[in-house]
Amino acid sequence: MGAEPTSRASRAPAAVYAERHASCLAEERRLAAVSLRLSIARGVTFACFLACLLLVLIAASRPLRLPLTGAGAALAVFAALALVHDRCLRRLRRAEELRRIAGDKVAARIRREPDPLVARIVAGWPSRFDPRRALALGFQGEASFDDIIRVHIADELGGKIAS
Repeated sequence: MGAEPTSRASRAPAAVYAERHASCLAEERRLAAVSLRLSIARGVTFACFLACLLLVLIAASRPLRLPLTGAGAALAVFAALALVHDRCLRRLRRAEELRRIAGDKVAARIRREPDPLVARIVAGWPSRFDPRRALALGFQGEASFDDIIRVHIADELGGKIAS
């Protein structure tokens, strides 16, 4: 009847790499397109906010509820879009930082899919903490995602990037 699906284990490593690389690049293009749309939406909402404020200034002699309400709504939408846009940009930056430090082969391993085990682990982490005591004891935190990647490579991989 139909051909059985080929498992990744039976496929050549180059084919698996090419598939993952293409998938990673497609996801980056998708995120870049989303980022562009969010940038445009943020610009439009900010322009609406400014237009509403201009209407309020023009009609300063009599208060208008509609422009004030419009300005408030535009500002709220702008703030929400800024948060979503920031998350999108962080994902793009992290993938690019990993690619810059570890190379294309490692970055091609990125799979943007939820993992219940990882979600449970992260849910157990404290969300708010004060690092002053650790800093006073001489501990240092990483300042950037680049630093986190470099420390992981040094500590967990013996300084060698897995190929």
